[in-house]
Amino acid sequence: CKPGLNENRLPCGAGEHRFVIPAAEIQQALDELLSAPQDKPRLITLEVEPRPDMILSVQFIRPREAIHDVLAVAVFHDISEMARLMRVRKEFVANVSHELRTPLTAIAGYAETLRDSAAEDPSICAKFAETILRNAQHMGTMVEDLLKLSRIESGAVPMEMETVKAASILSDVTTACQPQTAAHNLTLETDIDPALTVRADPHFIGQVFRNLIENACRYAPEGSTIKVSGGKRLDHNGLPEALFMICDDGPGIPQADIARVFERFYRVEKHRSSPASTGLGLAICKHIVERHGGRIWAEPGPGGCLQFTLPLAAETEKRTCGALLQEGTLTEIHNALQTAPAPKNVRKDAPQAFRPQTGHCSF
Repeated sequence: CKPGLNENRLPCGAGEHRFVIPAAEIQQALDELLSAPQDKPRLITLEVEPRPDMILSVQFIRPREAIHDVLAVAVFHDISEMARLMRVRKEFVANVSHELRTPLTAIAGYAETLRDSAAEDPSICAKFAETILRNAQHMGTMVEDLLKLSRIESGAVPMEMETVKAASILSDVTTACQPQTAAHNLTLETDIDPALTVRADPHFIGQVFRNLIENACRYAPEGSTIKVSGGKRLDHNGLPEALFMICDDGPGIPQADIARVFERFYRVEKHRSSPASTGLGLAICKHIVERHGGRIWAEPGPGGCLQFTLPLAAETEKRTCGALLQEGTLTEIHNALQTAPAPKNVRKDAPQAFRPQTGHCSF
């Protein structure tokens, strides 16, 4: 009686429902099992897909003798997540192979030419060597990004959260992105409230800004403007948060690709492959933002626009104080502040941000 298989429900007890699975292969397997001679195998296993996002593994077992009129037992296992992970792994291996094949082919081709004919024309040696070096560096960058993404995704990289002004993070990023914008004659406009304060790791959020701006540089028409803006808004629960937008005048993202742009190696325009891009930048952005408790998404075109949210510093402290108060920790800290110059009753595991000497929480 697992909910959610489909809309065909039949009552089967207090608080439970039976669900009809529209899969003819289940009935066929059951008929085959019951009609088989006693000396035939008494176990049949098959997989069915009652809906696009669900895969079930079904095992039919026939007991040697009917027990209380039970002729067969069917066991259903929901293997949807396992199947999804296996599909992602296969796609990942295929994508890595494809992405590495291009620079490897270039390196092999130029190396062979250099070996066979460079002595006849020494002037081409430097040109060919430069091409080999560029492709080797691209492969190295790709491997570094893969390792970085793996560490961020697994939580192996600690995020050093602090209260920081978003404008100061963006200021450093715009300076670092000047070579890219100048190369395409692009103008970078920023509009972020100087007082907008977030709770974040400046290094990693700076990387998010940089990846998104560099992505916009690759798609924005030459001579156009890339706009970066940020401000406060209310989330779907009515709580304030910081919203940032990076928009350009490029071709935009088709609706069909919106859900996949943050996947590893996914490109909207398959022919637009740049040696400067490993195809992992947006995937890295997604995992960094989610580690910060935010969200990131793309708006459909025309004109590319990527948006992400971060918790506001003040709101983060309020929510954490509320959680501690429910646990009794905050009250304990408050009592220590009121009764002892050198607090002894504060729990040692209280977060650093809320120990008495910081004064971050008000009572």
